Amino acid sequence: MKEDRPSATARTIALGTVLLKADSRFGRLVPDEAARISRRFLEAVSPPGVNLARLCDRPGFRALMAWMERATLPGLRLHYALRKRFIEEVARRSLRDGVRQVVVLGGGFDTLALRLHAEFPDALFLELDHPATQRAKLKGLEDRRTPGPNLRFVSVDFTRETIEEVLLKRSPFDSGVRTLFVMEGVLMYLGREDIDRVFSVVRRLSPSGSRFVFTFMDLRPGGRLGFARSSPLVDPWLRLVSEPFRWGIHRADLSGFLTSRGLELEAFATSEDFRRRYLEPARMGTPSLAEGECVAVARVP
Repeated sequence: MKEDRPSATARTIALGTVLLKADSRFGRLVPDEAARISRRFLEAVSPPGVNLARLCDRPGFRALMAWMERATLPGLRLHYALRKRFIEEVARRSLRDGVRQVVVLGGGFDTLALRLHAEFPDALFLELDHPATQRAKLKGLEDRRTPGPNLRFVSVDFTRETIEEVLLKRSPFDSGVRTLFVMEGVLMYLGREDIDRVFSVVRRLSPSGSRFVFTFMDLRPGGRLGFARSSPLVDPWLRLVSEPFRWGIHRADLSGFLTSRGLELEAFATSEDFRRRYLEPARMGTPSLAEGECVAVARVP
C-alpha cells in the first residue's frame, strides 16, 4: 500500500460490503451494523463531491459496479461477505470457549472487533494496522459512540517495529491469556520472511488453546498467485496501488506448514465450502463466487 494513503483493498472491501447490503438477493448475508460502519469508512476516505457512500444509493452506480465486478473478478463481493461470516463464527466460538483476547492484525476497515467488543465486555480486543489506514478508520468513527475500554486501536509501521514489540510494549496484551489472532486478507501481500515472523510470533505469544484464523491464496496450477477467472487487469491494478500478491501455498501443504511451526490445522474453508455452508441452505442458487482464497483456523496445541 502507499505510505500516506489508506489501503486500497480496505476501501474496496468496504465499498463491496455497502453494495452487497443493498442487493435484494444477498443483502441478508451482511450484518446491518457492518454495512452502517462500512458506509462511515467510505465517507471518511472519499473526497468531497465524490462520496462513494452516496453513490451507493444510486441504482445506476450499483449496476455499473456489478458490471465491473463481472468483467474483472466475478463473485468477489460475495466472497468477501462469506469469508467474513466464517471468521466471525470462529471468533464467537473462540470467545465462548474461553478466549479472552482477540488481536486483529491488519484490520483495514473490518468491523468485527467494533461489533463484538460490546457484546463480549470481558474480552480485550486489539487492532493493529498501518497509521494511514487506521487514521481513516478512526475518522469514520468520530461521530459514533466512543468504543468501550476493551477495544484498543494501535497504529504500527511494521517496517520499523515488530508485532511482538508493539503488543508487549505498546498495548495491554497479555501473553498468558488464551488469544484469537485474526489476519484476514493480509498474508498474500507479505514476503516469505515476513510470513515466517508472523507465525513465529503467534506461536510464541499464545498459550495452549489459542487460535489463529487467517486467509491465504491457494496456489494455482503452475504456482500462479491469484483468483481463478480474474481479469488480466487485476494484477496490474494491484501493482499500481502497491498491493501485489506475494505469497500463497497449496492447500494440500497447509497442514505440514503449520505443524512445522508448532500449530495444528483445526478447520479449513474454500469457496465451495462457503457455498455449501451459507448459500445452499438459504436456497440462494449458484451465483458466481470468487475462487482462490481460503480461510484456515490453526490451534496452539
